[in-house]
Amino acid sequence: MYLRQSMLQGAEAEKARAGQTGEMGEKAKKKKKKKAKPAGKPEKFAGKLTEARQASREAIQTADGFHFLYRCILAQLNVFDQKGEVRSRQKAEAEVRCAIELMRQINASGLAKELDDLEKVLPNLFNFLDKAVEVSRYLQPITGELELPFWTTAWTNLKKAQKSKDYAKQKMHRQRAEGFLDMLKEHYNDDAQAFCERQKLVFANLDHIVQSSAVVENVNAFIRSFLDQARGQISQETLNLIMFYYNHKIHKRGKRRGMAPIEILSGEKLQKPWHEILMDIAAKL
Repeated sequence: MYLRQSMLQGAEAEKARAGQTGEMGEKAKKKKKKKAKPAGKPEKFAGKLTEARQASREAIQTADGFHFLYRCILAQLNVFDQKGEVRSRQKAEAEVRCAIELMRQINASGLAKELDDLEKVLPNLFNFLDKAVEVSRYLQPITGELELPFWTTAWTNLKKAQKSKDYAKQKMHRQRAEGFLDMLKEHYNDDAQAFCERQKLVFANLDHIVQSSAVVENVNAFIRSFLDQARGQISQETLNLIMFYYNHKIHKRGKRRGMAPIEILSGEKLQKPWHEILMDIAAKL
């Protein structure tokens, strides 16, 4: 009797559990039905995706075109071409004008003003090439006409090594320069000291070729940190102070190490550091 009652109670408990499980299953199905969102129109999303892909392709083509033309302009700013000969001024100006026109045609946004400014300075942008022609004519009797392109190529690679911030590129340009210098040393059959003197003479004359764009970049890089710290608050007095510091500070490295720009210009050695000179000037006011 007791066993029968236990079996009946167990059966009722199983039914109760089955009923609860069924109710939970029904509730879960209802929730899933509520969460499920109606599918959108496939053709609508497909159209948007196609438009986005097309816009991306056009943007990539514009960026690639601009990068190519930008590299073409930079190449024309090199003093010597790949053969080590002075770049033709007329050809360089024509190449840059062509690149400017093509940049206008690719419709890159935000370039109109910059391209107009570049076109305005173009007549004076390549004045350094006239100086390069003079220096090359002066050096030809000293180095030899056939040997001069080797010197100019070595000089160009050393300049690129100095300007580059990438160690791998610095190393590459130095190795190229050393390769040309080794060939020249063997050609002249000079000892180490004689070739060193010859190299100093040639490079000193090539250093007289000053690119205005390089000077501007150098000054801009120097004052940019000051301008960034006081954006919109730079007065003429502040610029004068920056200029004074730049002209009177001593170079700590490079071929002008131990000299200030004002010393190089005037040929006179400064007797005091720049800040003491500035304080003396302030005391007299």
